[in-house]
Amino acid sequence: VPPILAAIAAAAARAGVRFDDLYVVTGGMPMSEQLVRDWLAVSDQRPVNGWGMTESCGYGLMPLPDPELIPPGSCGVPLPGLDVRVCDPADPTRELGPGARGELQLRGRLVTAGYWNDPRATAEAFTPDGHLRTGDLVSMDEEGFFHFHGRLKEIISVQGENVAPAEVEQLLETVPGIDRAFVHARGTTPGVNLLMAACTAEPGARVDTAAALALCAERLAPYKVPMRLTVVDELPLTPAGKPRRDIDGHAWTRAHQVGRR
Repeated sequence: VPPILAAIAAAAARAGVRFDDLYVVTGGMPMSEQLVRDWLAVSDQRPVNGWGMTESCGYGLMPLPDPELIPPGSCGVPLPGLDVRVCDPADPTRELGPGARGELQLRGRLVTAGYWNDPRATAEAFTPDGHLRTGDLVSMDEEGFFHFHGRLKEIISVQGENVAPAEVEQLLETVPGIDRAFVHARGTTPGVNLLMAACTAEPGARVDTAAALALCAERLAPYKVPMRLTVVDELPLTPAGKPRRDIDGHAWTRAHQVGRR
């Protein structure tokens, strides 16, 4: 996953080690352009992002052999034999066109036929025409390359609009001084969420939170801009380095705010 690759790149830079003959494919979450630059500082091989799940026998979307042909941020194209489409999560049989974000669906010989001894889970996971609903939010560009935007269950509803936290986190992590970012919702009244963000700083760096939020306002739709960005001493991460979405992000931020304790 990208966080582990980032740790390897940082360790290699400190030790003066290079990986010029190593071809790297990551997955599990979007890969930032900053990580690409960090890896290219210790390798001649551009890292690429793929997509897969257990139900598709591993990878389902893979980059082309030549990384230079892959658009930035893409997780590749479907493997041969896979019927892949992007559909409206609210209407899983309505296919969406290029550029639209929707649920990734798969059908083919590489896809599981169902869940062992669990007909209910199988029925919920498949569309009437046999496509597996992956639960992942993606888009396909005009050239047929897919882009991963996050998990549907992680989507935050803000002002009646859907926000993929990974999209905002990826942009924040391009800001000088920011190491990792974590976007979460703070419920103020029933059914009303405020978008908040926290970040850790790179060693010895100072984060200009105002500049970071200004960048979000410049690049993102208004409802995707966090109300506040707080610098914390650590982020809530899984052992694989992914943000934990199952915790109270506001409480975590208050407890770990730099200078608070």
